[in-house]
Amino acid sequence: NARACAVEHPPVRLNVRGFDVRIHRRTRNSIYGVGDGVGLCVCNMPTGVLVCTYRPPIEAGEAGPIIEGFCDKVRT
Repeated sequence: NARACAVEHPPVRLNVRGFDVRIHRRTRNSIYGVGDGVGLCVCNMPTGVLVCTYRPPIEAGEAGPIIEGFCDKVRT
């Protein structure tokens, strides 16, 4: 389970193509960030990388489990 592998890191701020993104969570296979009203998730997959974005009304606390669940199913 990827959530069990979550490690606390200090927040990191990045500028991605003009968007300021604050990375708020990292797991063994994923990185989650929020910036300028958009959520960003980057997941390591067996055959590449999955990049997801989400916007309100979806919150980071809702998006994370949905994305991780999808990735877990694809990885098996």
